[in-house]
Amino acid sequence: GSLSSRQISEAGGVRSDALVLAVEEQLRLLLDEGFERIILSAKSTSLPETVRANALLAARHPEFPFHIGITEAGFGLDGIVKSAAGLALLLSQGIGNSLRVSLTEPPEEEVRTGYALLRALELRSRGATIISCPTCGRKRIDVKALLLRLAPVLKELPDGMTVAVMGCEVNGPQEARDADMGVAGSAGGVVIFSRGKILREITLEDLPVVFAELGREFSSNKGFQTGNS
Repeated sequence: GSLSSRQISEAGGVRSDALVLAVEEQLRLLLDEGFERIILSAKSTSLPETVRANALLAARHPEFPFHIGITEAGFGLDGIVKSAAGLALLLSQGIGNSLRVSLTEPPEEEVRTGYALLRALELRSRGATIISCPTCGRKRIDVKALLLRLAPVLKELPDGMTVAVMGCEVNGPQEARDADMGVAGSAGGVVIFSRGKILREITLEDLPVVFAELGREFSSNKGFQTGNS
């Protein structure tokens, strides 16, 4: 809820301190009533205020779990960046047991953003992790168009799999040699590679079907058999 003028005054006008005060007042009430299973939450529309308040509370009350988020973060890219920045700062400090991405978007978009953040921080492995290059003068293919073409296939890949989508066959397999599977533009279409080794060169039209087949093979065998071509 909103901070009262009394809480802000007692905190010397520092809103993050007032937020801590408000949480601790509610915490004392719950403890006095005998509640034990308590989750602390200190959220604000201000990113610095939220991060500082949660850091203070976590240091003073490490025995309680925390629900974290940036309240009313906004719309579109600005809202996603604001939420992700604040949540990442807290999660990287080990603060946060559950989270809410608060966007002026459908709830499904909030959930997708939350999972993408957790995947980027390597805290969850739901869905495949995508690596894609920003492109350069060596690119042989439109990387964004390639990603869009592969999008339905990528959604079906197993959790935790790393997939690279790169612009050329020169840098692609080397720069993304740790990827479980990857695709890069080539003179003849695209090459599919795994952990730095080129498996096949195929046409762009055949890519979705072949990539899906190889993805299933990789998932079933937890890798490719030597000599796959």
